Amino acid sequence: MNIVKAYYKLNIIMLMKEPIPLIWSVALPAIFLFINLGVIQSESDLSFFWSYIILSTYIIGVGVHAVRLRESGSLKTYFSIKESRFPFFYATVLFQITFNFISITIINILATVLLGLHFLDLFIMSSILIILALPLCYFSFLFTLFKNISVNTLSTIVSIILFLSLILMPSDHVINQVNPLYLLSSLASVQSFEVYVYYFIMSVVLITVGLFSIKKYSVFSDERR
Repeated sequence: MNIVKAYYKLNIIMLMKEPIPLIWSVALPAIFLFINLGVIQSESDLSFFWSYIILSTYIIGVGVHAVRLRESGSLKTYFSIKESRFPFFYATVLFQITFNFISITIINILATVLLGLHFLDLFIMSSILIILALPLCYFSFLFTLFKNISVNTLSTIVSIILFLSLILMPSDHVINQVNPLYLLSSLASVQSFEVYVYYFIMSVVLITVGLFSIKKYSVFSDERR
């Protein structure tokens, strides 16, 4: 437990020293919120913006972050003392949950002020979505199994996919059937038992893949320095 706290505090310090990720995480959804003010009719319509924040935070903040630390060698000292793969993962996830709550609360406040929506309803619905999306943290750790890809390339690919997914979400294009943001946002208003069964099966798969990836995680980069 102490190791988890130590990693969590380390992430908090890194955020305070480099707040750009928080600003960017809120800025882009906020811009799209202003653009789409005329089409937002209810609290559930905010699920598109929550999904972008949650997905980008869990994918970039967990999986890509782990690849970045491996490439920079930042965890070599910690792991030389004790190989704490799972405490490191859980501390990172805990931090990203905190990050999500901060970012989404800002969006919810904006929506409450600009659109007169109910903040408590927004808070409850977005909180549920944050929890339901946790299997994505496990899945994102799959990136650490790719030994020959640089963190810059990985970050670029993930950012492009997220941005295109955000652009396509308001449309009726058939590609939304595989749009991760669209699929995640749909969990905010699920009314079908079949969808819950599908979600449970996919969660088991994602978590299983993630646990295997965490077990195989190495902080030693393959790159020659």
